[in-house]
Amino acid sequence: MSVENDNNTANYEEIEGHVKVLSAKLSQMTQNNTGVQSGLDDLTDHYERAIQLRIMRVQTLEELLREKDAALKTSEMNTRTLAFAFALIFGISTALKNPGEAVEFVYFWWSYIAVALGAFCVARAAA
Repeated sequence: MSVENDNNTANYEEIEGHVKVLSAKLSQMTQNNTGVQSGLDDLTDHYERAIQLRIMRVQTLEELLREKDAALKTSEMNTRTLAFAFALIFGISTALKNPGEAVEFVYFWWSYIAVALGAFCVARAAA
């Protein structure tokens, strides 16, 4: 279950206390009438079941959100990897065609290339 903050926990406890007090009052009021008591018991059971269903729905949505987040991260990483591979292939083919221009390009842009490669490696390690 997800971690709740102190305010939410206090709210849950407050509501639970009110429900217990009201249940006790209703039990005293309907003590001699079994039909009403049975109806109140059914109502309480249905209320608890509705709360259980709501909790299950929230947990399902939280899990779907985690799955979509993981899928998005994987997709982004695949896109970056593909872009890097394309740039690498383009760079190698250019270097093979014109070695002099490739050396000049690397000499001029080496610091930017190093930062880009470092950022790519950090992103891969973080994923």
